[in-house]
Amino acid sequence: MIRVHDKKIVDVGPRSAHIAGMDYECFAPVGSITGGSIRQIAPREDDPCEYVIMDDASGRSYSYTLAGAANLLGYVPEDDYAHGVAASNEAAWETLGAWLGMSGHDAARQVMDLAMAKLSVVVEALIAEYGLDRSFTTLVGGGGSGAVIVNALAEKMGVKCKMAKNAPYISTIGVALAMVREQMERTIANPTDEDIKRIRADVIEKIVRSGAKEETVDVAIEIDAQKNILCAIATGATELRQKSLGATELTREQLTQIAADSLSIAAKDVSYRAGTGRWNLFEGQTQKKLLGFIKLKSTAVAVLDREGVVRLRKEKSSFIAFTKAEQDSRFRRFLDENTTYSDANATIPKVFVFYKEKMLDLTGMQTAEQLYSILDVETEMLAPEEQLLAVAYK
Repeated sequence: MIRVHDKKIVDVGPRSAHIAGMDYECFAPVGSITGGSIRQIAPREDDPCEYVIMDDASGRSYSYTLAGAANLLGYVPEDDYAHGVAASNEAAWETLGAWLGMSGHDAARQVMDLAMAKLSVVVEALIAEYGLDRSFTTLVGGGGSGAVIVNALAEKMGVKCKMAKNAPYISTIGVALAMVREQMERTIANPTDEDIKRIRADVIEKIVRSGAKEETVDVAIEIDAQKNILCAIATGATELRQKSLGATELTREQLTQIAADSLSIAAKDVSYRAGTGRWNLFEGQTQKKLLGFIKLKSTAVAVLDREGVVRLRKEKSSFIAFTKAEQDSRFRRFLDENTTYSDANATIPKVFVFYKEKMLDLTGMQTAEQLYSILDVETEMLAPEEQLLAVAYK
């Protein structure tokens, strides 16, 4: 719902038309809105009396909504679930605009700008937190009102967007397929290998009790040496999520194109380098210009699963394919080659390891000994000939 104070649009939400028990202006049948009067209400007893609604000639009330603003400004495609009735919606917003002393489109634009400003702060924080590349960031709209938000937000942020398949039902599907997540923290100064193994075992036991299938569980270990905190984060899939839901395995050519898109280069500049289990590793030569004319070349790696989801994308990274039998030889040399040594200490790189269905996050390890310990535990049941991939970066 839209909030107005002193004839100025000041906010969007938090109350919705549903909470207020009102009909949407944009879904009113053709001919039901030809004009009306504006008034302000408080949807809940302790709410400010700032939420604008319209009463039509028959006395029926309609709420002004973000969905109405997005429809009026053309952000919602005609075939979308959230597409409204244009004639009713335009009549309602022109009535609000006249009450505010502006056009209906100008009022809708102010509403969208307010809403997108609030949402972009959250998305920008996520991009920063996860170190995402904006050139590869795609906003995916889900839920019945996905198109109300995602197209306008992508426009404001300058990123790509798309709607999820079966978007109107994605919230329900998401609940059924949700990943299970558990986290444990312990205060331990200089944790030993035994401390790490113990918290790992404990968090696995906890997440399995929460409904995750044990064979799908991945555990990330993080060590905060300054605060003396040892943290284990486990994620796993439920039985339903683990089942095949019609996902198809892509061809090498399709995977290559997706990898090229993720690296923002042409497919001809991308090479398939290794694969194991569900994982495919591609390498490409990226090129950037310094000061507009000096070309800087670097190597980038993209790891995709069999369905074409980019699970890791890193520039200036190294990789190795090795067998379980070579874990104590070739992999150790690989880690040593990518470790930075100084007079004070040795700084190991960030490492991900891929095998079978698992993506093992070892980026929280502080020392080589800790990394080897967790890797040994995670892979102890693998056959000697089992293939693994490792990607290292700083």
